[in-house]
Amino acid sequence: MANVIKISDSKELVPTRLYPHAKFPFDNFNVVQSAIYKVYEEDANLVAASQTSSGKTVICEMMLAHEVRDRGGKGMYISPLKALAQEKIDDWTDPSHHFHDLNLSICTGDYQVTESRKKELQNANLILMTSEMLSARTRNINSEKNNWIKEVGTICVDESHLITVPGRGDHLEVALMKLTEINPNLRVVFLSA
Repeated sequence: MANVIKISDSKELVPTRLYPHAKFPFDNFNVVQSAIYKVYEEDANLVAASQTSSGKTVICEMMLAHEVRDRGGKGMYISPLKALAQEKIDDWTDPSHHFHDLNLSICTGDYQVTESRKKELQNANLILMTSEMLSARTRNINSEKNNWIKEVGTICVDESHLITVPGRGDHLEVALMKLTEINPNLRVVFLSA
């Protein structure tokens, strides 16, 4: 598993044009994003704890774009709610978004894991799912032959503070423990207010 490095807000804003893996619709990263820019290529896990609307989604996009476009692995986005996962896939598949040219797949409780869905997940660059679905997929990796899970190189966990919530956080905690057992070199990105 990767190291954890502590950073704080950057005093200097980094121009988004310097980031080679995506085009953002604004000129500069904010103070939080600029700090992440300095370490996004490091072999390290990341906890981005900042206030609501501080740009954590852009941090997630930076880390996932680097995984897919530079490291050649799969990226995974974990949401506490299927509605949030659907919102992200709607945004990220929009032709104006820098992820629109990638293969994206959503896997929440209202999708059955059929052979065609497993093939879609295998071919996906980015997979969006809920923590409960990640828990089920990692528990059933052998019986379902979910080999695509082994190709996930970076996982972004949105609202990661929910890991402490009884009845919900335990699914996320178990899923992450199993996933890091399956992928010992996995980069874990926690996003939290």
